[in-house]
Amino acid sequence: MKIRNGFVSNSSSSSFLIVMKNNKVLNKNSLIESFKIDKNSPLFGFANDLADFLINESEECTIASMHDNYVGHYGEDVLSVDDMIKELVEDISMDKEMLESIKNNKIKVYEGSATDEDGDAISSYLYNSEVCFDTDEISMTYLQ
Repeated sequence: MKIRNGFVSNSSSSSFLIVMKNNKVLNKNSLIESFKIDKNSPLFGFANDLADFLINESEECTIASMHDNYVGHYGEDVLSVDDMIKELVEDISMDKEMLESIKNNKIKVYEGSATDEDGDAISSYLYNSEVCFDTDEISMTYLQ
């Protein structure tokens, strides 16, 4: 898995990470709050659907599964977990402390993907955009 740097036309899906900094389980209310969209906004329905998609299409993962996805079929002998962390910090400025917390099972992380091939509007939107955010409780970052 490589880091996404903008729109990618030769890939059928985009992967994302959602990090729960407070070690709580990913839930719809926390996601909607992180979007900072008022309940009276005409965009609230979209925020609600987006939160549902993110929850349904992501799974809790560990640093080991992140590493497996990152190095692909090459295996750990090519790149260690610590070297992967170093690359993520250097390449996309992911927070080293956060990655170390994931490594030490101090915070929960969820990985999912979106595509524009299944006809689902939310999935297509996520695939073709960069919905990234960072709040005190939740962080979302794209990978490819």
